Amino acid sequence: MGEISARGIDEIKSGKLSTRQGTLLAELVPTAKIIAELRPWYPKARLVGWKFEVEGSRDGVIGLAKKQITECQTDACVANGAAYGPGFGVVTRDGALTHATDAGSLFEALARLIA
Repeated sequence: MGEISARGIDEIKSGKLSTRQGTLLAELVPTAKIIAELRPWYPKARLVGWKFEVEGSRDGVIGLAKKQITECQTDACVANGAAYGPGFGVVTRDGALTHATDAGSLFEALARLIA
């Protein structure tokens, strides 16, 4: 993280950032997707990913959920966020979509997957 100043960007190495320091610029560094490494370790487990998308459409986020299932060898993926709209979509490996209107119905849909 750095502070933008007339001199450019100064790196901050402190564990605590004071809001009195002014404008801060954060650099986000991509991390490895752990879910993609789980299938070889747990070949018989039910693995469910999550795809939260802010931008796009419901069809778009469902497509991304299907892509994650294929790439990460999971059994299902929960799709949600502003791109999906209200509620949650539970997408399974066979491409089926179950819509869950709230957290309770999402829990029920996920429980059916492991039953």
